[in-house]
Amino acid sequence: MALLFPRFLSTDENGVLRLLGSYSVLFAQFASLGFNNVTIKFFPFFRHQGKGNRGFFALSLTIGLLGFLLFLPLFFLTKSSILEDSMTQSSLFKDYVLYVIPLTFFTLFFNALDAYLRSLHQSIFGTVLKEVVQRLFIFTSILCYIFDIVDFGGLVLLYTSALILPAILLFFFLWYKKELSLRLDRSLLDFDMKKNMFKVSIFGFVTGFSLVAVLSLDSIMIDWLIGTSSTGIYAITYYFGALVAIPSRAMKRIGGAVIADHFKKGNEQVVLDLYQKSCLNQVILGTLLLLGIWCNIDNVFEILPKTFLPGKYVILFIGLTNWTVMMGGLSSMVIANSEHYRYNAYFSFLLVILVVISNYVLIPPFGITGAAMASLIAMIVFELMKVGLIYLKYRFQPYDGRIAIIIAIAIVTWWITSCLPNLGSLYLDLPLRSLLVLLLFGLPVFLLRLSEDINELIIKVTRSIGLY
Repeated sequence: MALLFPRFLSTDENGVLRLLGSYSVLFAQFASLGFNNVTIKFFPFFRHQGKGNRGFFALSLTIGLLGFLLFLPLFFLTKSSILEDSMTQSSLFKDYVLYVIPLTFFTLFFNALDAYLRSLHQSIFGTVLKEVVQRLFIFTSILCYIFDIVDFGGLVLLYTSALILPAILLFFFLWYKKELSLRLDRSLLDFDMKKNMFKVSIFGFVTGFSLVAVLSLDSIMIDWLIGTSSTGIYAITYYFGALVAIPSRAMKRIGGAVIADHFKKGNEQVVLDLYQKSCLNQVILGTLLLLGIWCNIDNVFEILPKTFLPGKYVILFIGLTNWTVMMGGLSSMVIANSEHYRYNAYFSFLLVILVVISNYVLIPPFGITGAAMASLIAMIVFELMKVGLIYLKYRFQPYDGRIAIIIAIAIVTWWITSCLPNLGSLYLDLPLRSLLVLLLFGLPVFLLRLSEDINELIIKVTRSIGLY
């Protein structure tokens, strides 16, 4: 995304790829009908290895197919409005808008299968498919375009195939593991179970759709308000800010299932301890990545073409947005699996309203930077509401003086690195500046033992390579 897509595709073409992903993710969340939340919360009641988990997959499949059938008329009803708004600035997206249909279908079923797999406490395979296999396929796709094996239309087809592939591979993985029983044990689906599932699904739908809408609306509204080309610039620079969130992905993938199990067993204090550790550890890792990116911001634009320079502060604000989310740790998972799960829906609905309003206010005067600022403002309010709710209900807040120390170390690290002159060569300045950030931030965190978990991990790794 940093080296190839910006150099070999126009900003309009990058915008098309971003919009395909944004619309399909948004529609897939609508079509899920909130059932992925049901999977995480209620699967422990169905778990039974010898009986194919009592056919829970059959229930998930049925709901998914129903949701997709509801999506189709919605898509064709909104297609003309989508294209009308997009075509005011660019007509390129209209040639590929129908790709949203298969993308929505396979995104929907990947999410359902992945939630099912995570409930089995097997999150690694889904992560590898999305974070490695899919990206390798996308990398191969852009190489095919660069070497004139395919034109842009062929690239879109290959890119779409890359987004589809994880769902297919995940299905065959679960089939191979004999986890896809279609024999639903209806004895568990009494009136109370159905009622509780329905309530969780409704609130899960509002929550999930709202959160996905927040992640997709910025690109969509940029396209509507200032054009597909600006969407392309935003898409590429967005990825640099999104790197901050990488450490939180694995934790969130497995965190929901673990927390659901502990709530079921009545281990409330264990849940709160996990919540506190998740906040602390994610703040440390997120701060390190944010520092690494922003201290190297001039090097970033040695990599990117100059046409992407308007996205400089998109990187900063999206990085801060993801850092804010990491500050909240597993707060969403705690609320979603507690008796207070409804609040996630209320907060998420307010988040969407705030995002829409702030985007409309900030995009016209500040362009794509305004969209990133809107995301940051909305996410700060959202995380404050969640952390505040957990405090009110459990009299527990996860922060202590260590957070202030981490922020202080980060500020000092940024100030020192910003005072250093650029070495004049990307290949010298980037690794040396990054190493300096690692030492200035990482060493104090390690020596002050701010996180026992991170210290243990560092010691384990250094011992394995003979350095400790």
